[in-house]
Amino acid sequence: MNIIELIENRLDDRFIDAAASETGLSPDETRTASRAAVPALLAGLLGAITKPGGTKALGSMLKQGLLGDGSPIAGATAARSTAGSGIGSVTSLLGEGKLSSLINAIGGFSGIGHSQSRSLIGMVFPVVMGVLGRDQRGGTRSPEGIARLLGSQKREIADAIPASVASSLRSAGMLDALEEEPQRPRTAASTRTAESARRHTTETPRPVERKRNWLWPVAAGVAALALVVWGLTRVGDDEPDRRAAADVSDDTTQVAAVAPSDIDLTVGDVDLRESMTSVVDRTSQSLRGVTDAQSAEAAMPTLSAVNEDLDEMMPLVERLPEPAQNAFADVARDGYGQIRPEIARVESMAAVPDGFKQSLSELRSKLESMFSRGRG
Repeated sequence: MNIIELIENRLDDRFIDAAASETGLSPDETRTASRAAVPALLAGLLGAITKPGGTKALGSMLKQGLLGDGSPIAGATAARSTAGSGIGSVTSLLGEGKLSSLINAIGGFSGIGHSQSRSLIGMVFPVVMGVLGRDQRGGTRSPEGIARLLGSQKREIADAIPASVASSLRSAGMLDALEEEPQRPRTAASTRTAESARRHTTETPRPVERKRNWLWPVAAGVAALALVVWGLTRVGDDEPDRRAAADVSDDTTQVAAVAPSDIDLTVGDVDLRESMTSVVDRTSQSLRGVTDAQSAEAAMPTLSAVNEDLDEMMPLVERLPEPAQNAFADVARDGYGQIRPEIARVESMAAVPDGFKQSLSELRSKLESMFSRGRG
């Protein structure tokens, strides 16, 4: 099964006509740009869902039915609506920065304008997800199933991306997951070779040691013991105080030598610094795309996933030692400072639904709680 071919089969004449009418492009321009957008979107999607929280955000979208079912677009009104919701979903998954790189790459390759490329990507993405979300038996794939499918199609996706598009996406870091080399499976022959090498290494006899004269080490030990006894008598009763002072000095030096950014914030197998950075990045990227009720609806799955991530992080933060809790509070405070302007902007918009604002308020409260646990 070639996923590229399955998706392109859905980009039939009805889709091309509707998309061309919406964007003002010719059918040939629409077809060229659409076919370049398909593998580029798949590469970006693979990169997004391999990052922390990526599959969760995708799962939220699938549950809420925001990604379409791959059905052809019927009419100009449907095309406009599909483009709006589709671009909102792409923004939530990839972020505005990578979306801009994708728009520019497709536009530069096909010779179309920025707004035309943006609208076309918004219309192609629901078709892509409609095909990915359904298996050949008509069932619905899970986010993990979609990730496995894309992982098995890396070569097909890479081969389908035009060279100029691939160059632009690579410079934006959007092909990293696509170009990762899979670990080579170990064959029986390589296993036997490794085992033989290990056995040879472990079974090689050690050189025969020459017989030692143990008289001089004994004499040296007696002399060292005498020196220690002499030193103890010189130090006297103030040795415990000196030792304590030295220990305090060593501890102070070690604490001072560790910068807050170098303090380990790992609990179990979860790096809380990395998790908080992911929360801030996804929230920032998602909120930047919110301009009205429709874009807020498209961003809602990401916001819900971020709130769930914060709920899971809270008990882990409690398990950090006090210095690490202070360091994490600094991370949370800095992250909140980055997204606070966007939160205030979105909350002031009358067009944004109350449900979205409520989720946003919950996110703000959780972040404030996290950085209030530490100093200041």
